[in-house]
Amino acid sequence: MGDEDPTVPAPQEKEWFAKEDWLAMHESLLAESREKGDACKLVFLGDSITQGWGGEGKDVWAEHYADYGALNLGIGGDEVQHVTWRVQNGEVDAISPEVAVILIGTNSKDDTLQPNVTECQLCAHLHRSCCGVQTLATSGTRRSPWRRASGCCWTSCARGCRRPSCC
Repeated sequence: MGDEDPTVPAPQEKEWFAKEDWLAMHESLLAESREKGDACKLVFLGDSITQGWGGEGKDVWAEHYADYGALNLGIGGDEVQHVTWRVQNGEVDAISPEVAVILIGTNSKDDTLQPNVTECQLCAHLHRSCCGVQTLATSGTRRSPWRRASGCCWTSCARGCRRPSCC
């Protein structure tokens, strides 16, 4: 616990958040994703900041995102390797969003990596699961003072697959 490699997808396990509770949240998000299905045109993936749209932010969510069949796939405490694990383990398999917003980074601890390397790995997994999705990945919320706001920019190749231009 606590010394995870951010480049290796893994379930979250923290002293204050038992792995089995986190896995139960993942199962709940899987069910929401399946229920939403093709109606989902906008998906948010991330940590507690994303999860918060279902609490204090629910009125804003309803006003601005409900018409897009938006799906909130945020779990408090997540780091990029946890969100990547969730993507690899089905959270986006039942949906076909046009846009995915990834809000992740504030819980990340590894200052040795290039700022957006792990976020681009997450984007790559997301693009393999959701063909044609446009991705906005932000990592500007990191607590490490040297980290700069960065995004993962994507370009399309002639075959229509998605390739990162930032990595």
